[in-house]
Order: sequence, then C-alpha cells, then structure tokens
Amino acid sequence: LFPTGDHQLCCAFHAYAMYVRRVAKLLMREACSEEWRPFSDWQCRECSCMNHRAASKCEMCGDPGEASQQHAATPGRGLAPDPPVSDRDPAPSASSPSPSPPRAGEESGQ
Repeated sequence: LFPTGDHQLCCAFHAYAMYVRRVAKLLMREACSEEWRPFSDWQCRECSCMNHRAASKCEMCGDPGEASQQHAATPGRGLAPDPPVSDRDPAPSASSPSPSPPRAGEESGQ
C-alpha cells in the first residue's frame, strides 16, 4: 500500500503520521529558537507564566510581582524548565502490531 522502508503502512493517514513523526524527530535535534519565546523577560512566582519586561503585574494571574525582583530570563534562570527529550519512539514499533478494527459482521473483543 504505502511503502516506508522495510514495511508497508495500512493507509494514507498512517503514512502521513509516520512522516510527521520523522519531521518532529529532526526538529527536536535543532537548537532552541528565541523567536518562539515572545514573553521571556520575567516569570511570575505565583503561576509561572512568562511576562514581557514592561508588564508591572502578571498578565495571566494579575500577581503584582515586581519585574526587578524576578530573575531575568537568562539561560538556566527565570525560565520554566524545558520538557525532557527522549530518543524513545512513542509510537508502537512494527514488531508489535496494533489490534485491527473488527471486520463487517464481527464484534470487537472476539
């Protein structure tokens, strides 16, 4: 049906899902981009929301955290930690088949 290396996929949906997974793995290897952190000047102590340096109070919860007392957003300080990156493949491998949907006239669970 849809060849992808050493095995075939069942449908276009799963072929595209496999492609998206490969692209996501490539993107995870890239360095962080500051352009994706528009509000990283100070972090609210109450709700952990990131705020613009001009904000005198948290734009999410309204906590009057003075920006001068907050840690500036420098690497390793003031930012919420990055999510853990795992090289593990979250999708089931080709060696562990997923259950097939029931065929017409069959009930699931048989």
